[in-house]
Amino acid sequence: MTEEQIIAKLNELTETYGGGHKVPGAKTVYLQSPWWKNKQQEHLISSYEALLKNPTVAYVYAPILNQFEGNVYSEDGDFEPDYMWAKQVYLADVTAMNGSEIGVLLETPSEPDAG
Repeated sequence: MTEEQIIAKLNELTETYGGGHKVPGAKTVYLQSPWWKNKQQEHLISSYEALLKNPTVAYVYAPILNQFEGNVYSEDGDFEPDYMWAKQVYLADVTAMNGSEIGVLLETPSEPDAG
């Protein structure tokens, strides 16, 4: 999948499940996951969906959905990130991590991510 396809799928899941019933005290989640390879993408999408469906989760922050000015870096894409883009993405991620009550960090052992 391309990054745009992953984003479209995650946005579709947000529309479908993001407004569901949440219990009082539902938590905010920072969902960290690579998305470069097939299994990583499947893992990210299925985990995002499961978190959205969970009534104890109020909000899920996924970095791929929050790239600076909507520009997503792709290994095969035309977008060349610059210092400003990298800095803004970093600052947004740090702010989201600090503002989240739970961190969910995904790893796909068959497709490790150096980051």
